[in-house]
Amino acid sequence: MILFSTSNVQANGQMLSCDDAALTNPAGDAPKQCFCEPNPSPQPYSCAEHGGDCSCPKDSIVVYGALNHPKKAGKLAKYKNAIHSHWTAAFMGNRDSIKCDSSSFGGVDPLPAASKQCFCDEKKITGVEAAQT
Repeated sequence: MILFSTSNVQANGQMLSCDDAALTNPAGDAPKQCFCEPNPSPQPYSCAEHGGDCSCPKDSIVVYGALNHPKKAGKLAKYKNAIHSHWTAAFMGNRDSIKCDSSSFGGVDPLPAASKQCFCDEKKITGVEAAQT
């Protein structure tokens, strides 16, 4: 679901309708479905823009990707936008912070000349095999 437009509502034990009245409409007229998730896992969050210091939990993955939303001018990309473009990743290991630039990602610049940011992926949604050590 992380790769698609989503909306979520805290049900707090109440019944909700699976329609536009109960939820925000993230996908226009496209067909939709609802899922119940008892304990939603935290989504990767932006920790720094290019050049900044990114502090993520130890042993998490840091993703280095797009800063700007690909279709909405002036809006920052979210994790799901960044991974639909070119990106790279690294392990935090025992570090307290990591520099949000290509030097921390094996010299890889996934989007030359484009603005980038880093995301903390403490649940390793991105996949361990994607991360450089």
